[in-house]
Amino acid sequence: MSSGYAHNDHWEWVERATGQKMSELGKVVANVLGYVGRGIYNCPIAHRRIDWTDEYCISVVWSHRGMANWDFPELSLLVIECHRRMLRVEIEAATVGRLRLLFHQRHTRSGSTSERLPTIEDMIRYRDRDWGVVSEEASRG
Repeated sequence: MSSGYAHNDHWEWVERATGQKMSELGKVVANVLGYVGRGIYNCPIAHRRIDWTDEYCISVVWSHRGMANWDFPELSLLVIECHRRMLRVEIEAATVGRLRLLFHQRHTRSGSTSERLPTIEDMIRYRDRDWGVVSEEASRG
């Protein structure tokens, strides 16, 4: 699976389209959504209704299109990309047919729960440990 949308320029389109001077968090979120949605302009979001200037939390309503983990892999791409960029994403119901995505930047991989965000690889290890799965690396050791 390859995507021509894996770049960090999506935020520039948002600034031009909305006239907002984006925060650093807003830029990161726009780049994540641009990758996940195959272009920020293709995302089912109301670009102008989002406060892209907020430094603490960016709230986005994702409309009329679900998210899946494989055949339409927006859910997996969102989770993986957020872990890579140290973004906490929370998904909640907004209304019928709409999801609210709340993004908060994290700055460390260790520390208190409210400050850190583990890597996606760490999350897989936590899951495997909970289910008693022995990794191939551990069994070779």
